[in-house]
Amino acid sequence: SCAIQNLMLTAHSLGLSVGWSTGKPCLAPVDTAIGAEPDWDIVGALYIGYPKDIDSANRTAKRTPVNEITTWV
Repeated sequence: SCAIQNLMLTAHSLGLSVGWSTGKPCLAPVDTAIGAEPDWDIVGALYIGYPKDIDSANRTAKRTPVNEITTWV
């Protein structure tokens, strides 16, 4: 949890917003979608993005196009 807190604080300092969730992200379909090994225990997920009230021109971090960092299966 300390690592997650530090990640969240760093993201906030870059103008990002982070939500930490348990529940659906921890279910079997997600395990399958991300290729989780049988011995992995997914206990939560982080949703990271820019808040709606932040002007994109004033963001401190530059976004990489989503197709360069994701693979959809």
